[in-house]
Amino acid sequence: MKQHIIWRQPLAVLTALIIFYLVLFYWDNKYQTPPPYGRAGVLSLHGEMLSRSKPIYMIDGWLLTDARVADKPTYIGEYSNLQRGNPGVPPHGQARYQMTLRYEGAPRIVSIDFPQLSSWYAIFVDEACLAKGSGNAQITFLLTEGDHDLCVDTFSEQGYYSGMYFPPALGTEQTLQRVRNVQGFAYALAFLLPLALAMFTLFLWRTGGRISRFFALLCCFYALYMFRYFVFLFSLPVASSWYMVQSLALYGLCFCVVQITALTSGAADNTAWRWMRRILVALPVFLLLLCLLMPAVSWAVFVHSGLTDVYYIYTFACTVFFVMKSVGAKAWENRFALAGCLIFGAGLVSNLVSANRFEPIYFYWQFEWCGLLLVVLFGTMMVLRSRRILQENDALTNHLEEQVQRRTEEVTRLLEERKAFFSDMAHDLKAPVFATQSFIEAIRSIGIGVDAELQGYLDQAEAKQQEMARRLQGAFYP
Repeated sequence: MKQHIIWRQPLAVLTALIIFYLVLFYWDNKYQTPPPYGRAGVLSLHGEMLSRSKPIYMIDGWLLTDARVADKPTYIGEYSNLQRGNPGVPPHGQARYQMTLRYEGAPRIVSIDFPQLSSWYAIFVDEACLAKGSGNAQITFLLTEGDHDLCVDTFSEQGYYSGMYFPPALGTEQTLQRVRNVQGFAYALAFLLPLALAMFTLFLWRTGGRISRFFALLCCFYALYMFRYFVFLFSLPVASSWYMVQSLALYGLCFCVVQITALTSGAADNTAWRWMRRILVALPVFLLLLCLLMPAVSWAVFVHSGLTDVYYIYTFACTVFFVMKSVGAKAWENRFALAGCLIFGAGLVSNLVSANRFEPIYFYWQFEWCGLLLVVLFGTMMVLRSRRILQENDALTNHLEEQVQRRTEEVTRLLEERKAFFSDMAHDLKAPVFATQSFIEAIRSIGIGVDAELQGYLDQAEAKQQEMARRLQGAFYP
């Protein structure tokens, strides 16, 4: 019965993740949108299609021309670069994507958004150049009845992506602007929330230990990765080489996930983790070197793609290893480590299964959702951890206050007893002291046998008696 209770929560989390990614695949996926679909270089449109709440995603029906093919039918997202799965040919170069827009209906002003064009581009409609540059692109033109030739020329010399990899969106300006607004808000939230959590964690860097430091790094790496949206949105000059920063951020994020899992499991100092950590650092270094070789070596892109998947799988295997090591431990952080392992695994499987068949309309890719869920999960763990530390500090403070109060009462009682003791002693000493003065005065008044030597002794005795009386009076009767 106890074993059944232990596995109930992980199964519930895994079921929720599977349902979540299935909903994403069928609801927020450009490849699951309804017709029209392009075919053989033609996309047929009519006026009612442009009145939808979602844009028309121009995925199918393009004709590709590059150094090796001419008018090859393809769909956008089929290949990430011009290598098209052949490691022996260059992944970069010049390409042209063509499509005929065949429209029936009243003339309308329409727009087309081209997201994340890593290559240099020039976009033509009916041989008129409407946009050129790099990064995101947008064109607006009057769509009249008949055929209109749409042509996208790309040219790349470096980077992981080349050509056009992300499907364009066609619709009215209002429809596209609504999508842009949702995307902008979503990515701004995904960028700012981790930074806020990282700032929150700063004051825990000394008291929170290594877990808080690696959580802050996790947030920073995720925010850096999500900043890519704004790099392409504003067509920043670093857009063509941002893939290296993006890769570095992903590697750092994966390393932090494994490190946090190792720390929560209590196995971060064993020999196995030392060897795992070396591989987790060495493999990204090699992958970044491959990024530098991409412009010159044709197979670098192909190897980089395969080793990146290997790195993600290896990272997930490390998290599974540490979660299994922590099974049976009583540390309350273990449940967060197990949930993080499930989130990471579900995101990895979803990303591999839906490769080239998923691209979000409004929100994030599977790995981006995975990173955000991990940030929220470990952020919740850090909040609870901080609250536990504060509660322990409050309990310790209250205990110290009680001890101080108890000690103060004991000291006060001791002082009162001391005062009473010395008061009684003074009372007992006062009688013989003053009796001594009476005897001295009596001897002097009689004067019999009082010579100079005895008078000196009497003076000394009287001085000592007066000094003792004065001390008794000052010490016990202030």
